[in-house]
Amino acid sequence: MNGKDRKVRIGGVPEHFNVPWRMDGVAVQFSEVREGSGAMLKGLAEGTYDGIVALTECVVAKAYEDQQCSDIKIIGTYVASELIWGVHVGGKTEFESLEQLRGKRFGVSRMGSGSHVMAAVMAKDRGWSEGLEFVVIGGFSQLRDAVNSGVCDVFMWEKFMTKPFHDSGEVRTIGEVPTPWPCFVLACKKDNPAQEELKGALQKALQCAKSFKLNEGEKSVSFIVETYGLARGDASQWLQAVRYADPLSIAMEEEHLLSAFTALKSAGVIAKNSEFDDRLR
Repeated sequence: MNGKDRKVRIGGVPEHFNVPWRMDGVAVQFSEVREGSGAMLKGLAEGTYDGIVALTECVVAKAYEDQQCSDIKIIGTYVASELIWGVHVGGKTEFESLEQLRGKRFGVSRMGSGSHVMAAVMAKDRGWSEGLEFVVIGGFSQLRDAVNSGVCDVFMWEKFMTKPFHDSGEVRTIGEVPTPWPCFVLACKKDNPAQEELKGALQKALQCAKSFKLNEGEKSVSFIVETYGLARGDASQWLQAVRYADPLSIAMEEEHLLSAFTALKSAGVIAKNSEFDDRLR
């Protein structure tokens, strides 16, 4: 089967952001990757996927620091609004404010992940001059257990996906940090011959996102509640706030790429001597 006969293969996290990829009219083979952006980027490098829907900061970091991913490019912006990272602590711990976390142990899924980068962004925004202590834990369930067992003190994860565990008392969310850039992009390898198909698939997914967000609002809220376990009010709040990119204007603005690059460099994820360039184009 040649490239024109098969559907393009796209990997993405199993979260509410990616519902439009599964709607009628988007002819792609969409795979849920529970392990997150790191696993998707590995799959992209190995040819498992033609494209991936990944966090902007993770794509930028990989492009600059991982030789396997030095040939990655961004096809376009998928979710144009920022991602709201919640700051989460153990359910029975005494932390009440972000300032109490100065000098504490931050659990992360891996170094260079969003949970790592955004902790560094928060520290910089709050003027914490000392370096943060990071403990590599793993995925969400491991991080949730770690803040309750004392392996680490705090971790950062997307606000709404964590909210059911806050409501149950398993963790407590004591703050929020939004990304200073659009949160999700579609990326591929520069030598992938399916780039035009990927661009077309992204535009179709974004057209479906309009229906998902506006025309089928109440139906979409019910689907999010049933599929992802969010409370109805939280699902409605997220759907109202999220902004998908315009299908006719998907190019990532250079200022947003530079913002992510600068944050990654400041966090030590990208080497201090690296220079911003157009490698992701």
